[in-house]
Amino acid sequence: MVEDTIEVAEIGYVYLLKSGKYYKIGRSNAPGRREYEIAIQLPEPAVTLHVIKTDDPVGIEKYWHQRFASCRKNGEWFELSWENVSAFWRRKFM
Repeated sequence: MVEDTIEVAEIGYVYLLKSGKYYKIGRSNAPGRREYEIAIQLPEPAVTLHVIKTDDPVGIEKYWHQRFASCRKNGEWFELSWENVSAFWRRKFM
C-alpha cells in the first residue's frame, strides 16, 4: 500500500519594519515577537509598518528583496522611497 503525502502550506508573514531612516524586510511566523527581538539590538526604536500574510514566506521575502535590490544598504536593511513603502503597504496577502 502506498501512502499519500499531503503537503501543508506554511502560513507565515513578511514584514516591513522601520528604524531611523532604514527599513527591514524580513519573514517570521510571529512578527510581533520578531519586532521585539530586532528592536533590542537597534539604537533607534523599531516599528512594524506592515505585515503580509502568505503561504510562501520564503518566496515572498525573496521577491521583495529582489524588487528593492537597488535600495539595499546591508543585509535585509533598505533605504526605501515613499513609493517603495506604498507598494509594500498595498499588499495584504501574497
